Amino acid sequence: AAKVPLVVALNKIDLGDQNKLKIYGQLTEHGLTPSGDWGGEVDVIETSASTGAGITELVEHLAELSSLLELKADASLPAHGTVIEAQTKAGVGSVAHILVQEGTLRVGDFVVCGNASGKVRAMLDDRAKRLSEAGPGIPVEVWGLDDVPAAGDSLYAVENTPRAKEIAAETKRMRGEESRVQS
Repeated sequence: AAKVPLVVALNKIDLGDQNKLKIYGQLTEHGLTPSGDWGGEVDVIETSASTGAGITELVEHLAELSSLLELKADASLPAHGTVIEAQTKAGVGSVAHILVQEGTLRVGDFVVCGNASGKVRAMLDDRAKRLSEAGPGIPVEVWGLDDVPAAGDSLYAVENTPRAKEIAAETKRMRGEESRVQS
């Protein structure tokens, strides 16, 4: 949904190759045709979390890919990121997993994210450790949105809550119109 290049880390290679063709076929069914012999555009890096095999190759591949694509970000700008997934979490409310792409996202920032808006109440990293800020390239779990955004939605830091609510309401209205036109 986000229209970004994908790299698949194929885990558990230490258990053998018996399921490798099946997994490649399943990736192809989802429009993620592996590169190499399969002729696709999705790079598949074989890894093993238990033995550590392939992890260095994965990190090197991602570094090379970011260099080739000239991925650079300015941490001084207002935060901008993309929703990887979102859900409602019991006791917390709407939670969005965001990859920060530009700027620095801070706890207390006012944000708009698709049809959702709010103030960042808390941010957690991939190890559930609380963060006060997250710069470019950092994946975070964001708490404080008033609705669940969709995967691929963009998150933007804005100056205040009324502005965030205004943008979210306009997005919701536009999506409603698009839905009616399609049906």
